[in-house]
Amino acid sequence: MTSFEVQHPRATDGTFATKDQGAPEVSLNGWPVAEAPTRSSIWSDALERGTADRAPVGSAQTAAALRNTRGEADGAVRRVILRADTLGQRSTIRDFDVVGPSDGRPILVDVRGGMFRLKVTSGHAIVRADSGHGNVVTVSDGATATVLVENDRKMSLHAERGSVVDLFAGVDARGYQHVEEGALVTARGHLERMSGDFTIA
Repeated sequence: MTSFEVQHPRATDGTFATKDQGAPEVSLNGWPVAEAPTRSSIWSDALERGTADRAPVGSAQTAAALRNTRGEADGAVRRVILRADTLGQRSTIRDFDVVGPSDGRPILVDVRGGMFRLKVTSGHAIVRADSGHGNVVTVSDGATATVLVENDRKMSLHAERGSVVDLFAGVDARGYQHVEEGALVTARGHLERMSGDFTIA
C-alpha cells in the first residue's frame, strides 16, 4: 500500500500553520498523487524507449555489459539480463559495477536469477530484482537508482552518502536497507517485510 507525506508549513511563532484543504495534494517527490509511478509503470515506460538487450555469459562479458558510459548509439536504452547461468551453474555471488550513460539515459539491469552484488557507481540505473536468490544493490555517492523488488523476492540495499534511491517493493518483498547519513532513499509499495531506515513516500 502506498502512502504520501505532506509537510505543513510552520508559522513565524514555530507552530504549524493550517493546511489549505483546497490545495492539490502533492507528494514529496513532486508527483501528483494520481500520477505516482508504480513498479510496473516504471519498467514498462523504460522498455517503451526501445532497448538494446545484452545477455552476457561469463564474468568478463557481464562486467562489460554493465558499463554503459557512452550509451547506445541509436538512442536506445541498454538492458542487461542476468540469469542463474550467467556466471555458470556453480558460481557463488559476485561483485559488479554498474555504470549508466553520461547523457542521463538509464541502464536497465534485469536480474532474473542468480546471486549478484551490484554497485551503481555513476549515472542512473533501474534494477529489477526478480531472482529467487538474495541480491545486493549498492548505490555510490553521486549515482541514482530505481530499485524494483518483485513479489516474494529478496533484495538488500546499501545507499552510500550522496546517493539517491527510489525503492518499490512488491507483495512479500523482503530485505535490509542500509542507508548512510547523507543518502536519500524513498520507499513505496509493500514494506511490511522490508527493514532498515528509509523515508516512506
